[in-house]
Order: sequence, then structure tokens, then C-alpha cells
Amino acid sequence: MPASNPASVRVLERVDLTLAWRGTSSEAPVGPDDSTHLERLFFADRPLDAETLDAVIALG
Repeated sequence: MPASNPASVRVLERVDLTLAWRGTSSEAPVGPDDSTHLERLFFADRPLDAETLDAVIALG
């Protein structure tokens, strides 16, 4: 989910999801108006092992 939506972040926190990862997508921007290179947030309802978290991050 893009980090630019604070209302959605608050909803996820209210339902007890935990921020598991914060970072940028794997693609580099191709121009000044490119919005594909956004900061991403990944929330989870349980602890994730490193392999699972890496797989989710790789999905972009």
C-alpha cells in the first residue's frame, strides 16, 4: 500500500495490524511524473519470517 494514504494506515493500525516493512518499490522512476516509485508500507497480522517478508517485498 502506498504510504501517501494516512487514513488507510490509521484503519490498519486500529484493527491491530503491525507495520512489517516500509520501503520503496523495486522500480526506478522513469521521469519526473512517474508515480510507480512510491514508498510502500506492508502490514501483517502476525510476525513474518525473513523468507516470507522477502517474498512479499519482491512482489513490489
